[in-house]
Amino acid sequence: MLRTARSHSRDPQVQLMIADALVVLKRRPAALRRYAQVTSMASDAGTRASALLSSAHTRANVASYDAALRELKEAQKLAGEVHGRRARDNLLAWIMALQARIYAVTDDEDASLRLYRQVATLAGRTRNLDLRTTALLFGSDLLRSRGRYPKALGMLARVFEDNEMYGRPYTRVWGRFYRGETLCAVGQVRDGLADLETCRATARASANHQGAAWASLALASYHRSSDLDAAAADLDNCEASIAAYGRGMLLCDARLEWERAELARARGQIHEALQRIAILRRRLSSPSFPARLPYMTPHMLALEGEVARSQGDHKARALLTEARSLYAQGRWNHCAARIDVSLWLMTNKPDPPSRLLQRCRKYRYAAEVERLTNRKADYFPLHGL
Repeated sequence: MLRTARSHSRDPQVQLMIADALVVLKRRPAALRRYAQVTSMASDAGTRASALLSSAHTRANVASYDAALRELKEAQKLAGEVHGRRARDNLLAWIMALQARIYAVTDDEDASLRLYRQVATLAGRTRNLDLRTTALLFGSDLLRSRGRYPKALGMLARVFEDNEMYGRPYTRVWGRFYRGETLCAVGQVRDGLADLETCRATARASANHQGAAWASLALASYHRSSDLDAAAADLDNCEASIAAYGRGMLLCDARLEWERAELARARGQIHEALQRIAILRRRLSSPSFPARLPYMTPHMLALEGEVARSQGDHKARALLTEARSLYAQGRWNHCAARIDVSLWLMTNKPDPPSRLLQRCRKYRYAAEVERLTNRKADYFPLHGL
């Protein structure tokens, strides 16, 4: 490529390919300089927009979200100037898909869900099946995180009922992952775990270390209620997959640490659980940590609140109430309902509040319904988003 570039120094397509290769080689600063060079030298709007999109991808992968969004805004304007509806729609769909991904991890899930709906429409219009599948799967995950399980499963069904989309690589891994997590949440644990096991096996077969890591994390979360040794093995597998990926998985790694703390709580190792949460809180609040993970704050408070509740500590109510407030603000409705159950357990009243029970049944919050109607178990598991 470099030899070609010397004889085609003003060809933006050659420079674009070199920049993409530099990203693969993890030479991000050099890649960003090439993308900027293409943006300035290219005459057509499509090439300039593509360079900005690739540059934004590179920045987003290292959590430089503000800079990435600025480039995407400029790319979107340029994409509107592209001649030909199909080419214009395809470019706009990729730009909006990256915007949606960034909004999803920076606490603007409403905007992300709207964008994924638009991406699915545009990708369907251009017959970009991979992108349409991705938009539907990630859109379903946003619905799942809000506790809107029937709608999430309905969106997933659109993927699994279409033979063309069902055969896409993303469906074979991430489709199984998101459906598995959602099925576990609504109480179909056996089917959900089967999906997650299939997801992990498929991801391993294709060296998709990210998919294998997240599948292991989800398996650990739902094995924790019945098989602590299996949950511990899943977490070790997750850590190994992150190491094999080799490029850092900040979100997964933070969730892994929280899951290890929750596993310690399940084992009755209270001191270890609290110590792990304290370390994780310091890490996430450090100025050097490159991402914002707002949902981890209530997760950590919820775990500390559950520990306090199990020990009869008077701090339990304040910790759980604060966690519940943050879940409600983020519209993470299932987690808020779960804390409502914990707060009710503290009252020692024999009968569950009817409105809370009706809400949990309506939205298929299976573990919460079980706990409201059966208080015998000592351990009430927490699950992350």
